[in-house]
Amino acid sequence: AGVIKPDKISINFLSQNLSYEVRKTSTEKVNRAMKMFGEITPEAAIVPVVANVRSFKTRELYNQYSKKKSSLKTPTAGFYTSGNNESVVLVRYDNNTANTVAHEIVHTINQHWYGQMARYTVHRARAVCHAGHHLRPLAEVRREFHHLSYHGLI
Repeated sequence: AGVIKPDKISINFLSQNLSYEVRKTSTEKVNRAMKMFGEITPEAAIVPVVANVRSFKTRELYNQYSKKKSSLKTPTAGFYTSGNNESVVLVRYDNNTANTVAHEIVHTINQHWYGQMARYTVHRARAVCHAGHHLRPLAEVRREFHHLSYHGLI
């Protein structure tokens, strides 16, 4: 398991429309998630992550940008595009927005920590990591990381 150093995550808020509270809360959630999953992630997988967050205050602007950058067919509160390493969120109530920002940043971390591993390594070599008292495949850890962030549990 690896140790998270302060320089392992850099969050760039590309828009200036998120409150201080949302930025603070989402950053705390991301740091908690990284610490928790850093304990069960192989040290070699823990690489520096730059997370770019773009936010929109209106559904109209969000939808216009979403149509250009994603293939989403249903309305969402946020999405992540790995092509330009960007998390995009619709600004709503502070708590909801902070959860969405943290969740979308988890996609960035997943991409950089777990997505960098070749699929054959995860599936054929059955790369595992230690979680509690048993070994689990990295793909399972990645899904759990995503699930916990989606439900605002980190």
